[in-house]
Amino acid sequence: MRCLRSSLPILALAALAGAPANAQSPLLYVRHKSPRVVRQPPIPTLPQPASLTAEQKLAIAPVRWPAVWPAPQVPPGRVLMVPPQPNWLPQPGEYWGPFTDDTGAWGFEVGPMPAAPTDAAPTLPVPRRVSLGRSRFGAVALPPAPPPPPRMPVAGPVSPDGRMVVTYPDGNQVTWQFPMVEYRGAFGGLGPDEAFQLIDLYGRRGRITFATNVRITVNGQTTDPSHLPAGAHALARALRLTPTEISVLDLTR
Repeated sequence: MRCLRSSLPILALAALAGAPANAQSPLLYVRHKSPRVVRQPPIPTLPQPASLTAEQKLAIAPVRWPAVWPAPQVPPGRVLMVPPQPNWLPQPGEYWGPFTDDTGAWGFEVGPMPAAPTDAAPTLPVPRRVSLGRSRFGAVALPPAPPPPPRMPVAGPVSPDGRMVVTYPDGNQVTWQFPMVEYRGAFGGLGPDEAFQLIDLYGRRGRITFATNVRITVNGQTTDPSHLPAGAHALARALRLTPTEISVLDLTR
């Protein structure tokens, strides 16, 4: 006997920088916004696993959908560095992330997977032996239930030092560290819009703003932006993704 089967559309590849123009369905992707810059498109094919760094290998799960996304297997207390995205797209069912990209963003993504059938296939009664004068037809077997959709990791807030705790669908947690940039110089005073000038050791000036989670200390004591001494020696740190938004400012006078 024959039964009709619906076609299985394939979800478009999910990419950190956004979907290609011919995408057929929404992305299964968690992307965190930050200032956009000029980027180079990833290579859609030709994966080169041998070229991955140790951090990139840990950010790609050893299993694929529909298996549960596990946390990287690392010793307790180890902090992992968030790596840049590989120069190709995730393969079918692969779990990727967290990765940064060259648009100034970071996130998690899942490779393409089959979509659930839109129409159920028709079922026909299956003949069986007559029993106690009842119907000659038995119950029809139901088709298997489709696998559940992928569950994404949940990222906690990013600390001023660039760290975040990620909770994975398997219940385990891992701490990830974002790359940081560091500035040393003299604090030039705070402007009316809470922007300030940072004069580096070579006399160059740069206009800097505070991140929303900034941590400020003067001589090791936490303080607020209204009590900052102009001319004090400054050690400032910012996420490499947003290098002009200072998240740590240590002043010494």
